Amino acid sequence: MSAENVQLATRIMDGLPLADLGDAFGDPGRIAAMGASLEPLVDPDLEVVAVGPEYTGEGTLHRGLTGYLEFWADWLEPWESFRIEAEEYLDAGDMVVMLARQVGSTEAGGVPIESLGAAVMTFDGGRVTRIEFHLDRDRAMKAAGLAE
Repeated sequence: MSAENVQLATRIMDGLPLADLGDAFGDPGRIAAMGASLEPLVDPDLEVVAVGPEYTGEGTLHRGLTGYLEFWADWLEPWESFRIEAEEYLDAGDMVVMLARQVGSTEAGGVPIESLGAAVMTFDGGRVTRIEFHLDRDRAMKAAGLAE
């Protein structure tokens, strides 16, 4: 089942326009299209959590497909441009870790920012039930049981 989960994780991330997220979330038609393509892959009770550095703990919790799309709209609000480069998908059984590079510039001042992050996706029955977005890759690997 874990190879299937890697394929599902890839399809979920491919359901987002990673190269131009900011532009996509400014267009209601594109948001609706993303929702339609993701709906069969997402558990209705999906939990979406932003996890900061260890000292900040977990952030805001969103639920369901609507919550997933709201998470992205919230995250993208302070950015003038933002893209994600998926680097690698790691199999962790019921979980998949997607290692990513985030590149953007802020709305205020156009400050360029580049960082490494990760998403930990948990699957059950062919659907994603939880997605944790991590700013710290080591913490993401620990969350998925791939590091001590």
